[in-house]
Amino acid sequence: MRRLLPYLAAPAILGPLAFAAHLFWRGGSLPPTPDVDLLSFRRFHAALLVMSRISAERGPANSAMTEAAGDEPFTGALRAARTEVDDAIAILSTLLAGKDQRSRDFLAQLDVIRSDLRRARRGVDAIIAQPRTERSAEGLQLAIEGMFSAVDPVQALVGDLGDQIVAADPAATDMVQVATLITELRDVAGRLGSQLIVPLHTGQPPDAERVAEIARLRARVKQMHALVAADIAAYLADPRVAQAWAVVNSRYFDRAMELVDGVLFLVEPPGAVAKPMTPAQFTARLVPEMTTLQALRDAIVSMRPERAADARDRSRHYVAALLRALASAPERQSL
Repeated sequence: MRRLLPYLAAPAILGPLAFAAHLFWRGGSLPPTPDVDLLSFRRFHAALLVMSRISAERGPANSAMTEAAGDEPFTGALRAARTEVDDAIAILSTLLAGKDQRSRDFLAQLDVIRSDLRRARRGVDAIIAQPRTERSAEGLQLAIEGMFSAVDPVQALVGDLGDQIVAADPAATDMVQVATLITELRDVAGRLGSQLIVPLHTGQPPDAERVAEIARLRARVKQMHALVAADIAAYLADPRVAQAWAVVNSRYFDRAMELVDGVLFLVEPPGAVAKPMTPAQFTARLVPEMTTLQALRDAIVSMRPERAADARDRSRHYVAALLRALASAPERQSL
């Protein structure tokens, strides 16, 4: 009977061992290779960071274009913002490097992003180089919209990287959707604020085209707020997400939108109006409220890879313990 005990015990050990190995190879989610899964998340998150940092570069660019040429701290802030964008692009480029065709396709998309960004920056620099009194409203608006266009190819790359995650792990669909939506909301919020830069700079009300665009973006922000509120409900059990969401509601959807609406009210009446603040002052008040959206996005994105890594580490320890038990079982039974 003692000779049979190791064999009788084997199913009890091998069953959990097989289950643990299954968890180990899954990494806590559907993809069979956890390291590749985590790489996909890192790529996706890095692309989101590139998108939000290019959006954020518009703030110091707008200030530098509406202040005296070479005026500090505005030009210094623009240099710093551009460095942050370039660093984020370099990190994404490293993460996208690979010998497979999909990686090469992603890198080709990143090349388009770099090219569009260089062109948009040249437009900004051309405005800054002009004497402040010679900067036309039309030229300033074109430079602002040029920076808008630099975000568009990043959105395409974010979508493709998100689709790759969802294809490998359908359970990640909600996370990809809400993280992308929040990043897009940050960009739309910035575009809305940027529509007020020219009116604040010239002291003239926005033309009919700007008024229509402001109304469209304002409605889009409200719509996206409702969408995020619905999608984020599943994540509010996490205290980091719950806190970040509360901050977003109090600081962006309340405080920042009150600022936008207040400035819009002052520049809407017909005829010349007194500027309530300079574009740089407006940007300095608005941008910190919009960064709360990025903090919310990062809290959500970090949840799934952290859980996958934790599950993988637990399963590794479990596998090691069971292997030790299995290896020592015959020896113990022979005593």
